[in-house]
Amino acid sequence: MIKKFFIFVVLFTTNIFYSLGIRKSIKPIPDGKYCYVVDKENKKPIDGYWIIPCKYYKKVSENINGCNYLGIITSDIDFKDQCKICNK
Repeated sequence: MIKKFFIFVVLFTTNIFYSLGIRKSIKPIPDGKYCYVVDKENKKPIDGYWIIPCKYYKKVSENINGCNYLGIITSDIDFKDQCKICNK
């Protein structure tokens, strides 16, 4: 519960900074249309898949996810499948 609250606070403050024009680095955002890249070295599975997720992608609960780059919390099904919403 405390972890979820902390994630909400971080995403909310990121949203405020983003609206003020203060942006985070886009370097950690993977290329392509998804918030992950395929782990070709097969180090360890994440949620049953061999991927390396974007460092800004946050899973808050089963149906709620967030983007720490944009400061958005959403229950959008496409974002749950880690489709990008940041267009970077």
